[in-house]
Amino acid sequence: FYVFLLVLSRSHALSFYLFNGEQRCLLAMLPIHSTGIGEYSVSGSYGVMHVNLQVFRVVDEQVLFHQERITTGTFSFDVDEPPGSLASPSPRNVQVVEASALGLRHAPLTTSFDQDVKISLCVKGYRTGASASTAAKRFVSVELEGHLITNTKNSLREGERLDKVGEGLARIEDELAQLVIQIDRANSRANHLRELGERTKHRIVWTSILAFVVLIVTGLLQVLHLKKYFQKFTNPRRSSRNSGFSFKNRYAYA
Repeated sequence: FYVFLLVLSRSHALSFYLFNGEQRCLLAMLPIHSTGIGEYSVSGSYGVMHVNLQVFRVVDEQVLFHQERITTGTFSFDVDEPPGSLASPSPRNVQVVEASALGLRHAPLTTSFDQDVKISLCVKGYRTGASASTAAKRFVSVELEGHLITNTKNSLREGERLDKVGEGLARIEDELAQLVIQIDRANSRANHLRELGERTKHRIVWTSILAFVVLIVTGLLQVLHLKKYFQKFTNPRRSSRNSGFSFKNRYAYA
């Protein structure tokens, strides 16, 4: 089987006929702790044949994704750091064909090799029965997104940390909002008590003034009443004296 060697920096799509018993692989260098995504499509049916898809890490042949009898869909896999050295030889008993020799487009490597891991994406056709024709083939299309990176694990961890920080900030914001509400209520109560105190003080002042006026008026009325009362006892004596004097004088003149 063949291996198409590609170093991807943007979206690429490969379409080819896959024959019965044939396996074709796509090699890519992906950064450590990245996530690769892609799409596949298998159409046409010339004879009885199915297609399997497998993605593995070349350095230790660790399977990252495996799907049997693929038709149309998407796939994703995480690129973890392999144990030991990152140097990865080509797969055993596999003929490596440069992409330029096949007339395929390719782009220069954009990341350093000491931070990348070689990934192999392979599709294989197989017969479903002993009577299947060896000439059976399927039309396979594989597309890989540029750099095959969606979110690195470090970014995910950073995102989780930022989410926690965001939750903490949201909680603090809620607490501050509640504190502001409580402060507003306390200010409202203080203003209400202040207004109530002012009204009470005014009522007390006016009540005191009214009571003082009433007291003065009552005192004056009592003084006038006592004056009239004592005048009743003093006026009759004066009148009797005056009447006696006039009587004596009258007899004297007579």
